[in-house]
Amino acid sequence: MNRWWIVGVVLAFVLAMGVWVTPHALGFYHQEQGGRLLERALAVEGQGRDDPLLLLKPLENGDARRLAEQAAVHFRAAVRAGGANAQAYRWLGRTALLLGEPEEAVGAFSEFVRQRPDNPLGYWELGLAYERLAREAEKAVRVEFAPELDEGMDLAIINAARALTLPLSTATIETPDVPIDTSYCDQGEMPGSCFVALTEWEMLD
Repeated sequence: MNRWWIVGVVLAFVLAMGVWVTPHALGFYHQEQGGRLLERALAVEGQGRDDPLLLLKPLENGDARRLAEQAAVHFRAAVRAGGANAQAYRWLGRTALLLGEPEEAVGAFSEFVRQRPDNPLGYWELGLAYERLAREAEKAVRVEFAPELDEGMDLAIINAARALTLPLSTATIETPDVPIDTSYCDQGEMPGSCFVALTEWEMLD
């Protein structure tokens, strides 16, 4: 009888460990697969994952985008598994930015910052996502109103349309506890960001 009791305890322990370990193992599997696919995508694009300009513009090469889309599927599965670490959210956010999906990136980086509040890069990347989101909103407003800004249109309507874009083009982007003023840092043809200086300042100590 005692032997069967011991066997039962061991089986219960094994089952409990399986319930705890399986999500972690599944999450890390998808995170690893997503990472490999993303590295291939960046190689096709001619970038490295540590390139400081990596997140400042979406991928342009079609093959690179297809690989990044596959990577995003794995990263989403990793965070759904519940056992992945915070880095899965960070890589999902990065991949979403590379695919031109800033709204998804904001959600992913927000969760990374929640789990890793002492990591300054999380706030920087979340700031990039908010800035990209603001640009997309500004572009949508301009696309809606710009075709109608012709000489035959009433001046008051033209000014009203322009006023709608003004708050976006001079927006104050805010990440948790880090307000950042930005006019999108016009740096000619080179991609740029208002958040690089903030990152350097945060990393000093």
